[in-house]
Amino acid sequence: MKNKYIEFKSALSNKDIQKAEEAFKEGYDKAVEVLNHKISSNTSFDMNNENDLYATLFIFDNMIGFWAEGQYDIAYQICNDMFILVDNPKIKEMFKLFAYGANKAIDINTFMREYVNTSKVDSEFPMFLVNFTAKIQELIEEEE
Repeated sequence: MKNKYIEFKSALSNKDIQKAEEAFKEGYDKAVEVLNHKISSNTSFDMNNENDLYATLFIFDNMIGFWAEGQYDIAYQICNDMFILVDNPKIKEMFKLFAYGANKAIDINTFMREYVNTSKVDSEFPMFLVNFTAKIQELIEEEE
């Protein structure tokens, strides 16, 4: 799955949209298989397992796509499902905070600009957006 994700990102950076879409679809389909297996076997995504990690990444990217299209309810549901299914506290928290933004129907560009600290890269999970600005506290207080 890692190779598919690298192929997807490489095609995007080369502006080869067709190849990017094909790589994403193939990777995402495999991620859904992993997701269905996790649900049916009542197990969690193990962020120490490369296959689970990249399946989670494909699902996260897909959630962002739904959100960008204004499908807040789907993005919210994906975040809630992944919050339950992921084993790592940092990734769980990321999904929870993204769910808060989707629940408020905040435009994804606004959410990224105002609530996500995109200038800080996490050493453990550099591929995920796990760092947030102080403003995220407003959403937390509204939700809790």
